[in-house]
Amino acid sequence: MNSRRDHLNNIKVDNIAHAGLWLDRYLYEQKNDDENSKTKHFADVANIANQMDQTGIYEGFFKRWVNTLKEIPAICLLRAEVKGRMVVGLGTESVLENSITLQRTYGMPYIPGSALKGLASSFAHQRLGQGAANADTPNDWAKGGKFHRELFGSTELSGCISFYDALYIPKTAKAGGPLHPDVITVHHPEYYQGKKQAPAKGDQAQTMPPADWDSPTIIPFLSATGHYLVALSGVEGWCNAARSLLANGLTHMGIGAKTSSGYGRMELDANCMTEEQIKSLLESLG
Repeated sequence: MNSRRDHLNNIKVDNIAHAGLWLDRYLYEQKNDDENSKTKHFADVANIANQMDQTGIYEGFFKRWVNTLKEIPAICLLRAEVKGRMVVGLGTESVLENSITLQRTYGMPYIPGSALKGLASSFAHQRLGQGAANADTPNDWAKGGKFHRELFGSTELSGCISFYDALYIPKTAKAGGPLHPDVITVHHPEYYQGKKQAPAKGDQAQTMPPADWDSPTIIPFLSATGHYLVALSGVEGWCNAARSLLANGLTHMGIGAKTSSGYGRMELDANCMTEEQIKSLLESLG
């Protein structure tokens, strides 16, 4: 084990071009109850993603991706901007406590099409599908309703709209690249863990209440920023409905983890990109 650690210590971050590989395989050392090593590790991953963003490697792949999408009949391309921070895949199984969804080949953040479809479906069900509690039949937009089944499908049939992975658009992060080190601070860990305090004689043990002198626990993780290319295809009328549902879901509900804290809020362009706008996007990438 020590020889492996010594070998890892000689590997330089600047020589590694894949943030996902470094995240999962190159944590050099972690001591018990010491988050400093993990904090530095996440900072290294963010730095690698920033370096990849500045090279033409990922950019070339993104151009090929856009040209491939253009060939799909009735494709609808939209630009979505993260209004702050976003973290998709925080609870994914990982060698670390927290994770983030990264593109497998290039290690850059992206939003899976399944996550976008799930958000649009959830918004339709929660915000449009809530009919009277004593209604004999479900609202058309509620899960199981005819509109919901037609657009998103069911266990018996597929939906009429395809949701593609939303890839990060190169060089659109405002500062520091598409990934950033972030933290969750648990101010009262013993209270949330349900730890019991010593009972007085004859009393039952009570949950330890939160107090000002509690020692907070800082948990590091990675979050993403930047603009993402959203792609939908299918029947034109239904595609417009899916775009509207997704736009409202991204604005009012957010995507990914920690949405109750404001993460995952995005702004989706109101209109589809025209052929001229697609050409301009590719030209702006160099």
